[in-house]
Amino acid sequence: MMPRAFCLMALVTLVAGCATRSGKDDRDKPLVVASFSVLADLAKRVGGDEIEVVAIVGPDSDAHTHNPTPADVRRMAEADIVLELGAGFESGWLDRLCVSSGTRARRIVASDGIALIRGDGRGQSDEPDPHVWHDPTNAAGMAEVIGKALSDSFPWQLEKIGANSKRVKVELEALDEWIKVQISSIPPERRKIVTSHDTFGYFGRRYGIRVAGTVLPSFSTEYGEPSAAEFSRLAAAIRAEGVPAIFADTTGNPALAGRLAEESGVLLGPPLYTDSLGPPGSPGATYDSMMRHNTRCIVEALSR
Repeated sequence: MMPRAFCLMALVTLVAGCATRSGKDDRDKPLVVASFSVLADLAKRVGGDEIEVVAIVGPDSDAHTHNPTPADVRRMAEADIVLELGAGFESGWLDRLCVSSGTRARRIVASDGIALIRGDGRGQSDEPDPHVWHDPTNAAGMAEVIGKALSDSFPWQLEKIGANSKRVKVELEALDEWIKVQISSIPPERRKIVTSHDTFGYFGRRYGIRVAGTVLPSFSTEYGEPSAAEFSRLAAAIRAEGVPAIFADTTGNPALAGRLAEESGVLLGPPLYTDSLGPPGSPGATYDSMMRHNTRCIVEALSR
């Protein structure tokens, strides 16, 4: 019998080869493959209708723990550009996918040039925090990186991409100003939160919100559940600091955050969009709507 590993490699190679032959030749638009939904949204806004954009990890899905599928292999094999966040966000699966698919696509790291937050003593050592997009000024930097990559790769679309990039920059600047105004309504002593895992460091740094703790002491959802002792210490710290609210996230298990809120005696706020956008029609279907939804939820919970 053929070994399982050999069978899997043969299947991946066959899928990738077929995709490369039948996919690129049949398309009339360049294909940009983004690692996850936030990058895909920014790429669609910058690239416009003349460029096809797909996300490997779609809405309401966790890019920290993604397991690539044969469909992912096909997409990657056909790609002209691969957009990745970097900073450890894709946890190695994207590297493996690029190798197994045999893609010749240009890889672009969207977080290049952003000043990364590193471990804060809650278990991350000196690892970078990859959740840079929760600060719209960082999202603007990512959009600029994407725009340059698209312009360089598809120069016949230079004028449209340039115009789109300028518009996106203005829109993100307006979003940043809107968030500042909303946060200013929260009493300064109540500007502190606890989240499911460590995702709001950039939001906090930009808008003066202190992340007083996280249910999972990690930048990734791959971290195991906290021990009973860790849980009790966090609950005691929340009570001592007077944290007004705890927030779960839309891609994780809300039960832990709910238990912590109950044990701490504080409000459990609405789930926030942290590691992905929401599905079409949801409050977090686009980058801008996600940021506005999260801001409204935080402001409402901390202003009570």
